[in-house]
Amino acid sequence: HKGDGRLRGVVLSAEEGRPLAGARVGVSGGPQTRANERGEWSLIDAPLGTRTLEVRAVGYYPEQRVMDIDAMSGSTSMFVVLSTVRSVLDTIRVRAFNLREKDILAFNERKKSGVGHYLTANDIESRRPITTSELFKSMPGVKWLMDPSGIDGHILLRGSMSSYCTPAIFLNGRRISGSDGFSIPGITTDELDTWVRPHEIAGIEVYSGLGAPLEYRAGMRAESGLDISRSDGVDPSKDSSCGSILIWMK
Repeated sequence: HKGDGRLRGVVLSAEEGRPLAGARVGVSGGPQTRANERGEWSLIDAPLGTRTLEVRAVGYYPEQRVMDIDAMSGSTSMFVVLSTVRSVLDTIRVRAFNLREKDILAFNERKKSGVGHYLTANDIESRRPITTSELFKSMPGVKWLMDPSGIDGHILLRGSMSSYCTPAIFLNGRRISGSDGFSIPGITTDELDTWVRPHEIAGIEVYSGLGAPLEYRAGMRAESGLDISRSDGVDPSKDSSCGSILIWMK
């Protein structure tokens, strides 16, 4: 039966092994919650079947696990260990080091094509932004959306069906946000600002709809609000190819 699944677990920091109070935990097409001061969390009424569990905390790289949920899933407590964003970013920088020249050349070639919207390091410097997320406020096809609590902000792009939806965000070519049909619609503006500082950015590319290069496209779900969870996690009537945001670090 749908909604009979139960899950529980603990969220810990990989570096220190300490509980991550307030970490957000959710199931695709189902409920979400936050971890308590001991890092413990539990979900009830989770839809049965193969689902994606996503765990995220500000300053940490999100963890996604594909799992089969049945009525007995809640009998075992799972441990989720999150690495700091800084350690992940350092890894991304190391992996991309030998590709920097290639990345820059590709960035400049795409900029010449006239498809998408671009910000170079000079553009960013001239705007004197305090946070990274504010760079997107004035870009065409982009809007901010605050959740009902007024705490978490989200960056949305206009999709191929004219609906605003959660974009895929790539950092040095590695996807860091955007979950198809997921009830937690991508990283928040606060998380993005924690991950990336404006002075660290070499360039930004923003593509609405199907404009992104093929390797940076992602079929997403259009959304009219922040809660896009559904009983089965899929709504064919709202299929949309949302845009992509590419951020290249120095």
